[in-house]
Amino acid sequence: FRVEGLDLVGEARYRVPHLGIVVHTGTPDEDLHESCRLAGADEVVMKSEPVAALRAAVARAARRKEERDVAS
Repeated sequence: FRVEGLDLVGEARYRVPHLGIVVHTGTPDEDLHESCRLAGADEVVMKSEPVAALRAAVARAARRKEERDVAS
């Protein structure tokens, strides 16, 4: 049984709607990145970007999660 990352994003968003989701990918395909966002990812970060970019994306996703928690 194999689960693709995009499927995992959608399932995670479905099961835990307020979860902050960051996709860390090595695929530079903008269509895939948009598909990740449409599936529920808060952020998509390329593996080639500096670690600081990943940290910043996680921080933004955490803030969005907190905003969703407060709004509900």
